[in-house]
Amino acid sequence: MAGQPISLEAKRDAARRRKRRNIWITIAAAAALLGLAAVAFFSPVLACKSVTVTGTDRLDQAEVRKSVSEEYQGTPLPRLTAKSVGEFVAEAYPLAASVRVDKQWPHGLRVRVVERQPIAALRAKSGFDLVDGTGFTVDTVAKAPKGLPVLDVNVRSAGVKAVTAALIATSSLTEDLQKDLKTVSAKSATSVELTMKSGTRIRWGSAEESDLKAKVAGELLKQKPEYIDVSVPKAPTTK
Repeated sequence: MAGQPISLEAKRDAARRRKRRNIWITIAAAAALLGLAAVAFFSPVLACKSVTVTGTDRLDQAEVRKSVSEEYQGTPLPRLTAKSVGEFVAEAYPLAASVRVDKQWPHGLRVRVVERQPIAALRAKSGFDLVDGTGFTVDTVAKAPKGLPVLDVNVRSAGVKAVTAALIATSSLTEDLQKDLKTVSAKSATSVELTMKSGTRIRWGSAEESDLKAKVAGELLKQKPEYIDVSVPKAPTTK
């Protein structure tokens, strides 16, 4: 005998029950996920317990590691961001040109530091300031290191802009040309002049179009002239 037909109302009741059950299952799953997230975010289960620091030379590796550890040890890793930790290190140690931070689950942080590198030696009262391309003093030494060009700029008379122009010119050179550079002088921000170890002098002028000037100067240096003028890089001259 055929079963009794299910009424339309019964079908609707069953559909409503299934819908309510699915809603409660979804709510329960969401609550469980939130609970797990809360455990990870606030509990010490994933707390930072170790810090590894690499890439330091002038900076004291142990000091940087201690500083980061004291600031973040015990903090759950999910609450930390690479940006915030990196900014902390960069602010605490200006010698760091860049900082990369990686989380090492479940309890570690890896901090990779790239230090500022000097590209020139600027004459100072106590010797020479070793400066990077931004003018930041990386170190101060009594004698200019071999292989590092000397900035012959009187900051008082020429002004800070002259130093900036000289640094822009220097940093625009290729690595090989920087090694062959002997001195950089500037009586103003528009009168930069480079002297190579070969004796060739290069009139650079201002810092404008320095990348193009570097490219043109590099080609003209192959001719081994005594003098190069790239102050107008699209119309250079040699002697």
